[in-house]
Amino acid sequence: MIGAGSDAERYAKNYYAAVNPYTDSAKGMKLEVKFAHVSTVVGMTGKFEAHWTDVVSNVRTGQEMGRRNYSAYIDATSVPGARSEQNVHDNPGGVVITHVEQFGVTQ
Repeated sequence: MIGAGSDAERYAKNYYAAVNPYTDSAKGMKLEVKFAHVSTVVGMTGKFEAHWTDVVSNVRTGQEMGRRNYSAYIDATSVPGARSEQNVHDNPGGVVITHVEQFGVTQ
């Protein structure tokens, strides 16, 4: 889950404005996130290093049309209180991402 009004929410909105899977789908393209890896940053509570790859392919042929590798530092916290039944269903661990600091994008 992404914290409402957080820096991470602004990052996600900007990301989806540039890489919108719904717009791509209407053009016959599919966006998949592959090879996601998240690890803790030693000595820093709540800070993680994440790496993932976006792969865009043609829905009909399956042919890969492009890929981008991303790297970012992510701040996350657990919010066990104030949880509705739906929140527990959607996010059992109560993990909320509050900050994303992208430090790498390669094609």
